[in-house]
Amino acid sequence: MIFHQYIPSNQKMSLAAKVYLVLWIILSLALLFIFTFTFFIGAIIVGILVMAVNFFRKPPEGIRPDGSSISNPTRIYQRPRSQDDDVIDI
Repeated sequence: MIFHQYIPSNQKMSLAAKVYLVLWIILSLALLFIFTFTFFIGAIIVGILVMAVNFFRKPPEGIRPDGSSISNPTRIYQRPRSQDDDVIDI
C-alpha cells in the first residue's frame, strides 16, 4: 500500500506516483461496483423468492363483516325443505 508523504511545494509528484494514484482509484471504484452489484443481485433474488412463495401460498380465510371467520367459504345451494316432502304419496 502506498502511504502519502508530505511533499514540499517546490517538488512535483513523479509520473509513477500519479499512475499509482490513478490505479488505486480505479481499483477502489471497481471493488465498490462489484460489491454493490452483488448486493443488488442478491436483493433481486430474495425478492423473486418472496414473490414465488407468496404466489404458491394458500390464500387467507375470508372474514365476515361481523368479524367472525368463515370456516368453509364455499357455499352449496340446498333446496329448502318443506313439510310435505316427508310424506311419500302412493
